[in-house]
Amino acid sequence: MGEDYSRALAQLASYGRLGVGNAGGNGTEGSWNITNQWDDNMIARYREFAPRQAEMYKESGKKFTCEDLALQVLIDFASQNELPLKLTTIGGTVFDASDSKWNGDIMSFRDAVLSNFATKDLQVKDNTIGLSLDYLQSGDLMIQVNENGRGHHTQLIMGKNENYIFIIQGDASRKNGLSKNPSSFFGYIGGNVTFGMFSIIDGSYLNISYLTQKPSGFINEFQGRSWNYFNFNKR
Repeated sequence: MGEDYSRALAQLASYGRLGVGNAGGNGTEGSWNITNQWDDNMIARYREFAPRQAEMYKESGKKFTCEDLALQVLIDFASQNELPLKLTTIGGTVFDASDSKWNGDIMSFRDAVLSNFATKDLQVKDNTIGLSLDYLQSGDLMIQVNENGRGHHTQLIMGKNENYIFIIQGDASRKNGLSKNPSSFFGYIGGNVTFGMFSIIDGSYLNISYLTQKPSGFINEFQGRSWNYFNFNKR
């Protein structure tokens, strides 16, 4: 991939070890109490939090589908910082953390979101906005799309340098279960969390955990997306 491999791995390892744990608790308004708003400071804090939290889940052996890992990290941060969060499926169904039907139950909100969202739902403009790969930062998303632009795989960005974009991702496997709901009796389909990196120079990709590679130009199958933070403030 061009740059010295060990230096790339050293940079990847620098992206935090300070996971904070699963979202939990019992708010009294909606899924959790909402007392703050998304602003530039909160967004900066989320960008520091996201890679640490995602890596914490990997180190704990927690399994996720690709989009669920990104959503779990977002829900963790929003709930722990009493921030609004409203997510919309491609079919128009809205999951609003402030809705009183959640009755202070964060995990019910989490399970409902993860059960109903696929990568294509993350592309909804109420949820994310498109970004050039040049402007991506930690906490942003890489969305792999088909020839029609429909997303089918999600990666969470841990960081980048002049030569590489470092990502972390979940996977799905029917060997694990039958359900998208992490709390389902029938077992959750989430798979192992893995690290990877794209070469900015030639667009090739390496899954660091499995040492599998994709050729030059593979990065062109991906869109850059950032959470639509300020839209979450609209209630």
